[in-house]
Amino acid sequence: MIFSRTFIFSIIPCIVGVFGVGFQPNYANAGNCNYSQQKPDSVDIIITKYIDAIGGKEKLEAIHTIYVEGSALVRGQKIFIKTWTINKKASRTESTINGFTNWSITRTDSAWTFNPRRGQKFPEPSPADRVKIAQPALDLEGSLVDYKKKGYLVEYKGIDQIEGSDVYKIEVKLNDAITKTYYIDLDSYLIIRVRSRLTTSKVEYSNTDYSNYQKNADGYIFPMQLGSVKYSLIKVNPEIDNTLFIPKP
Repeated sequence: MIFSRTFIFSIIPCIVGVFGVGFQPNYANAGNCNYSQQKPDSVDIIITKYIDAIGGKEKLEAIHTIYVEGSALVRGQKIFIKTWTINKKASRTESTINGFTNWSITRTDSAWTFNPRRGQKFPEPSPADRVKIAQPALDLEGSLVDYKKKGYLVEYKGIDQIEGSDVYKIEVKLNDAITKTYYIDLDSYLIIRVRSRLTTSKVEYSNTDYSNYQKNADGYIFPMQLGSVKYSLIKVNPEIDNTLFIPKP
């Protein structure tokens, strides 16, 4: 059993662009106020408050590399996950189960996968549509930061509810293949869910819930759980060996 390519391509950007410094979220009263009766903030105000809540634009721009470790329990089997990312250049995700390590590599010009558990002997290049889908994962600032400069189309979709809590709903169209909907808590201005719509030869949807925000050893606050994936280590700006991004068995 392995994660799908869609999962591998979507997991990388989930942990980046969602941190804060010295900020502890509190969801206790998130659903107590009748926000639907209040005048909603404009989309740019919401995004600005989100960026401030996760530490500010300057702090985001200071991230050049990220390394993470985590695990997920899928159908009773534990999968160990590692990801290395160099901002706007390359990323590698490894998933290990029962002694087999599968990996995917994303670069600005290509993407590759390797799955020895299925008997694969050599890495396989990903088709062009999958390369396109994977590109936003290389942006460690996240899609909402400087979205206008990046050419993304952003639309405010009103106030929704996630498990009884009121949330702002913001839709971001990154390109013809990718649309992401961000659900941002009205109290903390932190993301609590992202819904992705991927359009290639077919349309695929996925939801990722963000929870368990914690401060790591580098002083950043990250959501330490994304859906079924629980992270045990997140390092900001470590040295990363470029040979990790060479597709070889």
